[in-house]
Amino acid sequence: MIVKATLYEQAYKKIKEGILKGTFKRDRLYCEQWFADYLNISRTPVRDACLRLKRDQYIDIIPNRGIVIKEICSQQVIEISQLRSSIDSFCAAYLAERIDTPEARKQYEKIKTINDQEQRMLLELGNISDHSIDVEFIQLDLEFHKEIIGFTGNRRFMEINNEIYSYINLLGVEVVKIDTRKQESVDENEAILAAIASGDPIAAFKAACYHVEAIAKRLLKMMERQEKPEAQQDLNRVG
Repeated sequence: MIVKATLYEQAYKKIKEGILKGTFKRDRLYCEQWFADYLNISRTPVRDACLRLKRDQYIDIIPNRGIVIKEICSQQVIEISQLRSSIDSFCAAYLAERIDTPEARKQYEKIKTINDQEQRMLLELGNISDHSIDVEFIQLDLEFHKEIIGFTGNRRFMEINNEIYSYINLLGVEVVKIDTRKQESVDENEAILAAIASGDPIAAFKAACYHVEAIAKRLLKMMERQEKPEAQQDLNRVG
């Protein structure tokens, strides 16, 4: 039973977690009552949680039908990757240009610690794909890039990053299911760190750009393989 004082927050967290872990499927049509029964709570906090999840781009609410987990199409992957590449690359170069300052060195060490955590996770758990591990790994990876962006102090960059956060989260969890992708991601982040540490803004820009493009290419290939004819995409009602 969820603690009553935090029903809305807990409902949001549990449903979001289920989306990221793949517990709730994209080919299903859910309803508020189903989630309420699943979480053993009333419909009101579920309704509020679903409205927030819709704002955060995790679900779609179809009037008079129900709730579906938001699909990510290839065009969205391309657009988000282009946006990420522009911001992440600039911010990596910005940090590299200032690496000799105390503030930049401090931020660099903070970012390196995050990448070290990712590396330790791989050493301990290997490159296996497990929903809980995938989600935790992506959270670390997102934090790595968030800290690079944060060093610029550019509020617009942070707002845009926060706006597309849910998409990046969903895309990241999908792509690290590929056996070698976690190690590749850590290696790519280490290349970004090496360029920043050497004070080479051009190399930092290129390394950050390569990382984002590598994710996009993997995802687009996965989506191409998984594409189904429109006739086979009917939603199955749950509850």
